[in-house]
Amino acid sequence: GMLEKVRAAGMRITMEPKIVDILSPGGPVPVHIAFFKGPDNEIIELFESDQLVSTLPSQKDSRA
Repeated sequence: GMLEKVRAAGMRITMEPKIVDILSPGGPVPVHIAFFKGPDNEIIELFESDQLVSTLPSQKDSRA
């Protein structure tokens, strides 16, 4: 996955992946998060959830 690519690029992982729950009106939503230091020493968050759906239009929709 993405974290393996980050490690292979030599970035320093500042928080190993873990699952946290984000509260929502429909109940808690589990998300996977991890943090690492980027090339300019910035902190970057990786965030993934199978239950969250983007409310932004897809690229196909935005061309209309």
